[in-house]
Amino acid sequence: MNKRIIGLSIIAILLLSSISVISAADEDRSYSIEKGDIILTVGSLGDLYVSEFYQYKFDGEFNGVYRDIPLKPGESISNINITVDGAYFTYKVLNFNESTTIRVYLYSDEAHTQPIKDTTVTINYNYIHDGVVKIYNDVGELQYKLWGEEWDVDVDSLTAMVQFNSSEGIEYWINPYFLKSSETWDGSILTINTGKLESGEYLELRSIIPLNQFANETPYAKIVHENGYETIHKIQDDYENSIKFNETLYTIIPILLLLSLIIPLRSYLKHGREPKIDYIGEYEREPPSDLPPLFVNAMFGKDDDVGYCSDKGFQAVIMDLIDRGIIEINGSEDNLIFKIKYENVEGLEEYEIKFLAILERYAEEGEVSLKEMTKKLKNRTEADIFEEIYKDTVKSYEKEYVKPELEKYFDNEGHDQITMYALILIVASIIVIIIAMFSSPQVPMTVMARMIALGTVAIGVILLTLNNRYGGKWTKYGREESKKWENFSKFLKDFSLIKEHPPQSVVIWNKYLIYATALGDAKAVEKAMKELSPENYQYNDLYRYNHYHGGRAFSTVMSTASSHSTSGSDGAGGVGGGSGGGGGGAF
Repeated sequence: MNKRIIGLSIIAILLLSSISVISAADEDRSYSIEKGDIILTVGSLGDLYVSEFYQYKFDGEFNGVYRDIPLKPGESISNINITVDGAYFTYKVLNFNESTTIRVYLYSDEAHTQPIKDTTVTINYNYIHDGVVKIYNDVGELQYKLWGEEWDVDVDSLTAMVQFNSSEGIEYWINPYFLKSSETWDGSILTINTGKLESGEYLELRSIIPLNQFANETPYAKIVHENGYETIHKIQDDYENSIKFNETLYTIIPILLLLSLIIPLRSYLKHGREPKIDYIGEYEREPPSDLPPLFVNAMFGKDDDVGYCSDKGFQAVIMDLIDRGIIEINGSEDNLIFKIKYENVEGLEEYEIKFLAILERYAEEGEVSLKEMTKKLKNRTEADIFEEIYKDTVKSYEKEYVKPELEKYFDNEGHDQITMYALILIVASIIVIIIAMFSSPQVPMTVMARMIALGTVAIGVILLTLNNRYGGKWTKYGREESKKWENFSKFLKDFSLIKEHPPQSVVIWNKYLIYATALGDAKAVEKAMKELSPENYQYNDLYRYNHYHGGRAFSTVMSTASSHSTSGSDGAGGVGGGSGGGGGGAF
């Protein structure tokens, strides 16, 4: 086995083992937030009193928790006070330019020497958050995230109570629009209840507050010298309309993507049906025509699209050149050697000369060792050169010899339509996926649209990789020729028929073997030749090519070249832009 593969395998095993160890260590402990209760009190001076209760359940040993509170310009946190039920504690406040972090250290003993383990603890964070309430010329506003995107874990349920001076004149919105919540009023207190909120989600309250609920001077509020009422309404209305539009869009587009699958079916039914022919033969005991083996491979081979050569075609060319005495076989089973007989190259087709030139590049003293050729092709630079020359030679043959004849044999229109449809389907589906990725997961049908679009991308890729026989079709002439070569292939693979009608000379046997290679049936013919005509099998260069596993050796050359080649971003804020929020975790 290749040492590089072994090394990479070992590294992969070690990495997986490390990941398993890390995962196992992480699984030794976990925590969750079973419920959260938040109390906000809007003061008449524009200050906001915040009291947060979080009930943590710890499985395993923990040292404490932390709470991150983001701060916008002009905002500040003061009067921080922490209480804990269920553990002994100390806490530390860390102030940064854009946030305040409260770290609460939890202990199971009064001496503060042992961390907590397997317990439930409720922590109450109390503080005043100034600069959050905005005072416009016409209204006041509180836009506050009750749950932020930065929490490490989910909360199973959340209740928020917002104390205004009065409920009269209050207008409010709960964002995101499709978040499931229930709200009730009890006097001047607005209570908001939600179910589970996941890590990465947010819950925001936005409210318009009449100015008569504030004092003439509001030193702790953010003063905005403009009207806010219409602006806030417009922001919320535009947001809700965009969400509703996206909901409709994510409902219609997947349906259109699925309905569009009728297009390739229609193309197949219209253009992919084969024409009727009069030919009714079951077998062909002779090659239907004297077409060059490479042309037969391109047009009637089984490995690639109609009109394109495969590596078996290259092998058939080599075997044909061996049969015609242009390449001589020497060497042994372990090291097959080609010797080009330059005195016999006169009259060769241009593509045959190009194929010989590929071999000649690796010749030493006029001989090409496939074993040495394989070694050289393990060098990436040499593999790149080989791939480039080989592909250019094949494309040149297809352009000069196959394409001019293709319309005579095959109609590609249906397949071309399916290919174009597949490209459009993939691009459209990817656009839907990208748009859905940047949309709120609370928007109905967003996830469904993304899943359907992923499915249609897969369908598009499958359609794109289909052989052109799907959607394309033979012309009447091409269908008849294809059927004849198909029946000849059936004959070559049917040992009992070859036994009943064996070729009478080595010349015919060799022709069988060459065309069988082009069609992908070489093994069947080689087996029949070995059993039915051992004398012909043993005493010619094609015998030695096959006996020395030339086909396998040449396949190794091709696969070695392929595997080593490199070609192979202070007014009313937008939705979700409220103060507060942030998150927290445990340590």
